[in-house]
Amino acid sequence: LKVTGCHKFEEDSKVLTTKSTSPIYINAVKHQNGIRILSEIAQQFTIDAEFEDGSKKVLKPLEQKEKVDGYVAYNVNLDLSAGEKVKLSPKSEQMLFKPDQTELRGASDCVPVAFNFIATKGLVITGKTDPIIADVVVHLSFPKNPELSQMITTTSATGEFKFPTIDPTVDYELKAEKESYIFSDFDAGNVFHGHKLCEIIVEVKDESAKELPNVVISLSGGENYRKNLATAGNGEIKFHSLRPGKYYLRAMMKEYQF
Repeated sequence: LKVTGCHKFEEDSKVLTTKSTSPIYINAVKHQNGIRILSEIAQQFTIDAEFEDGSKKVLKPLEQKEKVDGYVAYNVNLDLSAGEKVKLSPKSEQMLFKPDQTELRGASDCVPVAFNFIATKGLVITGKTDPIIADVVVHLSFPKNPELSQMITTTSATGEFKFPTIDPTVDYELKAEKESYIFSDFDAGNVFHGHKLCEIIVEVKDESAKELPNVVISLSGGENYRKNLATAGNGEIKFHSLRPGKYYLRAMMKEYQF
């Protein structure tokens, strides 16, 4: 006897003989649970599945020939034992999901469609810096929706960045930051224009050319700028992110004149 169907069996073949009057038992240990994604547009999807034992699997739904309620339908089957739990998280570069994840519990029989995800087109935010500046920290925030968490990414070696898909109906703000740089607002061309700011590096040494640590250097300049920093063990201090202009330096340390 060879057993087939929507179940996974303890043994999928048995031998039946008239020499024995003992009954043959066929035990189904897992059952097929259908997972479906209903999408506004044709797209490629995957579903991350995380099981109770910590194991993970990537599911790849296949597009069905017929639409469902006007949606493009994608189906994939997952074999689960009765009561077995799995966490499902659909993925796509351009789509948003409702819900964005779910926990599914295996049924005691096969279920053609155990759960539906609805996929709608989202907004993908990409951009770059001009000129090319790597390792710029870009913040994506939602000022009118404080319940939404801020997203952070950094620019690549080519000055480009990309955020995960967001809801296109939500207002958002973008801000770029990097030490010693100033950036314009994010413009219509999806560009942050960056300008390198000035730096002043100070070295402090005594009469024998030995580096002096812990010397307080006071820097003052245009627009009421003032900052005090102490030199490091190598007698050096760096003032960064300064706008162009005239600055004044003063060194201070007990028992020393400069």
